[in-house]
Amino acid sequence: MFVGTFERKLDSSNRFRLPKETLRELAPDMASRLPCLSISGECLLVFPPRQFREIVERSSTAEISTPRQRQLARDLFANTENCKVDGTGRMMLPANSRECAGIGSDVVLVGAGRYFEIWARERFHARRRRETGESLRDMLGESGLTI
Repeated sequence: MFVGTFERKLDSSNRFRLPKETLRELAPDMASRLPCLSISGECLLVFPPRQFREIVERSSTAEISTPRQRQLARDLFANTENCKVDGTGRMMLPANSRECAGIGSDVVLVGAGRYFEIWARERFHARRRRETGESLRDMLGESGLTI
């Protein structure tokens, strides 16, 4: 499970070092590339390859049945890039992914359970300032979860 918040700086090759906790979580399914999806324009979603394959398999069983399902498949694949991970645990963010998420040189990795997010640092902190513990409790309550 991906948890925690980690700040990183991109190097001159647009790479950053993945946190040890993230590498440990990825270890059973580690690959030289990680699927990186931009769906919101706010951040990038990064999946372990096995998790992404499950998403693909679920979406592909009906991907041609209706125009909406075909659009889902198109958007899913068009907005996903395989980001390289080198042998030392550095992940490279391609220009298109960085542009989609408004990422400059400073990023924040945010654990989100089965995947993690990569945010532009300024965007993440601005969003975090708008959100409060009370709104988190509200969202959990709407989901049927309580603290």
